Amino acid sequence: MKRKCDICGKLYEADKRNIKRGWGLCCSKSCAAKKRERSRPGYNSVTVKENNYLRENWVELHGGEDVDDGMDFLCECGSRE
Repeated sequence: MKRKCDICGKLYEADKRNIKRGWGLCCSKSCAAKKRERSRPGYNSVTVKENNYLRENWVELHGGEDVDDGMDFLCECGSRE
């Protein structure tokens, strides 16, 4: 059965059995994850955009140097050598 993805609008082939179960609403796992995220209580698209921008531009926003985020310590503690 042809369906239009709820997230990206792409046409895809969905199985009728899955549609009856309430599945098959999205064309891919990534679109399904986006749909789940958007349905969470307290979801705010503005906050998500701001956080994504900060993540992508972390180095530039901190004076061009890589800031120590403490992950080296966590990696060292997890080693079993």
